[in-house]
Amino acid sequence: MPTSVDPVRLSFAHLLSKVVLKFENKFSAGDVTLHINNLRLSGPANQATFNLADTTWTVTDASLVLTPTFHDAVHNRPTNDTAIVVGASATTEQFYIIPETITDTDYLLQFDVTAWQGPVGGQVQIGIYHHSVYLDPMTFEVGKQYCLSAKFNSSNVNPDAALEPITFTISVTPWGEDIQNEIF
Repeated sequence: MPTSVDPVRLSFAHLLSKVVLKFENKFSAGDVTLHINNLRLSGPANQATFNLADTTWTVTDASLVLTPTFHDAVHNRPTNDTAIVVGASATTEQFYIIPETITDTDYLLQFDVTAWQGPVGGQVQIGIYHHSVYLDPMTFEVGKQYCLSAKFNSSNVNPDAALEPITFTISVTPWGEDIQNEIF
């Protein structure tokens, strides 16, 4: 029996990127409720190989279509629709993607915004806005968390016009801290 044993050192790390989508109702009028639904993210990798030596992924198929959901706290289940009152926000449940570098035509985010105005029980629908936006070029990194955030207000949700274009700003933080990417 040996008199001393060398410790075995093991390192564990997250090998994927964690993503959430956040939608904020920034209308100044207190009676506009926004419903976000039909979320769809096309383009993430659904097959790749991981190199243990340099901790990189090589994508072999990027045809995944994700349909992120919100969390229904009342019924404790996922839901495809959420209502956001003025001053509030809704965040999707987290989902995971294979880290990769994307161009400006790789990831397509699509969703609908339905705007309602008036008091509960007397709301009138003021419009449904279908939106599609390609994410800006960026690198999703191993073990990082990303929060893609959209802020809606009377300038970009207008009953007489479509949504304004969405652009993202990118910052990177370790897993456990949100990466805040503002959509508008």
